[in-house]
Amino acid sequence: MSVEVFLREQAVQGELIQFDRETPTVERAAEALEVSTDAIIKSLLFQAKDGECVLVIARGTTRVDPQKLA
Repeated sequence: MSVEVFLREQAVQGELIQFDRETPTVERAAEALEVSTDAIIKSLLFQAKDGECVLVIARGTTRVDPQKLA
């Protein structure tokens, strides 16, 4: 499932923006958009040993603890 599909299914209001250059960090994405890092969200996909996947969408400055997802 893509982030775009997930956001649509969850009725999240917003715009998904794709860049013409790499933005591997929240800081680089914020620079590209000329906004603060607080305005950025990130998507992280975790896969458990049993193969189950969990998609986390979090504020860009938030640290995600994989142990808490178990």
